[in-house]
Amino acid sequence: MRSIGLFLLLLPSLLRAQQKDIIHHQSKSDSVNINDLLSIIHKQGDIQLSYDPSIIPNKRLLLEEGKWSVIDMLKSIDANTSLTFKKVGKNYILINDENASYRIHGRVAAHRTGEHLIGALVRIPNTAQGVITNQYGFYSLELPMTCDTVEISYLGFEKEYHDVYQTNYPINIRLKEKTSLLKEVTINATEESPLASPQFGHLELKADNLRSIYGVLGERDALRQLQQVAGVAMTSESSAGFSVRGGRPNQNLVLLDEAIVYNPTHFVGLFSVFNSDAVNKIAFYKGGIPSRYGGRLASITNVMMKEGNNQRFEGKGSINLLAASLSMEGPIKKNKGSYILSGRRSYPDIFFGGADAGQLFFHDINLKVNYQTGQKDRIYLSGYLGDDIFSLQQNEFRFNWGNAALTARWNHVFNEKLFLNTSYIFSVYDYRLEIDNLDQDVNWFTKL
Repeated sequence: MRSIGLFLLLLPSLLRAQQKDIIHHQSKSDSVNINDLLSIIHKQGDIQLSYDPSIIPNKRLLLEEGKWSVIDMLKSIDANTSLTFKKVGKNYILINDENASYRIHGRVAAHRTGEHLIGALVRIPNTAQGVITNQYGFYSLELPMTCDTVEISYLGFEKEYHDVYQTNYPINIRLKEKTSLLKEVTINATEESPLASPQFGHLELKADNLRSIYGVLGERDALRQLQQVAGVAMTSESSAGFSVRGGRPNQNLVLLDEAIVYNPTHFVGLFSVFNSDAVNKIAFYKGGIPSRYGGRLASITNVMMKEGNNQRFEGKGSINLLAASLSMEGPIKKNKGSYILSGRRSYPDIFFGGADAGQLFFHDINLKVNYQTGQKDRIYLSGYLGDDIFSLQQNEFRFNWGNAALTARWNHVFNEKLFLNTSYIFSVYDYRLEIDNLDQDVNWFTKL
């Protein structure tokens, strides 16, 4: 009975102590200014704060409406700012740690199509501290606690300033395409940005550059622009093949979404196998080749396919004297996944009088699908299939060759510092020779 009576006597003081330790945060906004938050703690909390007002950053914190303990509020300020709390007796002293930092990560994409932007610049405004997105549009940037805004820019898109905060979740950013009328052009020599170290012998071609180059008979050719680079020569006047600094064509490594393309041309070298409607970017190395590509004596050509529009369906087609092509892209689920399907076929065989007289044509198909399976995971599947068909005299002589490539990839973001890309790659090249007559039959098949 004595213990019960003692507990009842102490109960009101215990309740008052708990109420002082609980702060009711009520605000129409999810964020609150740090100065206001310190005032709330000072007025409602049962603690004494000592600090210099000049060290308090003019920054807002995300704070959900509801009941917060004083300790939780202090931990939130400590985790999201350069301020550090030290307890001396019953007092808390605020100290500004200028070396404190935090890290943000995410992806940069086009607002209209959702296509990930390769090489977009994410930096602290008015400084040289920043990073460039990788080939999957991913970035990871360390920021000082005093920084709450980043600048995002990409050629052909509007520059954006984005408010950021410390979080374990990705901060994904979409840039709007920029449309402007140029009245005059002024060329000034400027110092190179310190963000990018010089890479000699490295060239990157984007989709807009590739659409402006035409080959034989009006067929757009993604590899023709490489022949205009210093040190690169055509193997013949009308060929899409090339040699680099005196090397042979077979000393060039050609990749399509990481898969090897053993023969990158159609019609014995007249046209490349890459459909410009399906290509997003080409990275070309004629020197200083990164070690991740293995090794070739002359050059590396890394062709990256488009991911497709994840906002709405689009289709386009073209026809010229040599071939016709059709490309379709659209969302699997809006903002989650997309696809692109592109096909092309030539029709010189109609000039040979049909299949009985002979055939001469090529066809190729490009397909790429991507889907975001979770907050930190995305899967990709891309494939290519192409063939050249040549036959004479009612198929008595047939000579066919072609490439096939398949790449399956899984991207996973472990944390703001660690990004994983796992790839399964299949690539094959085959050619077939068949001769059927009364005297001798020949059937020759080879595959790489």
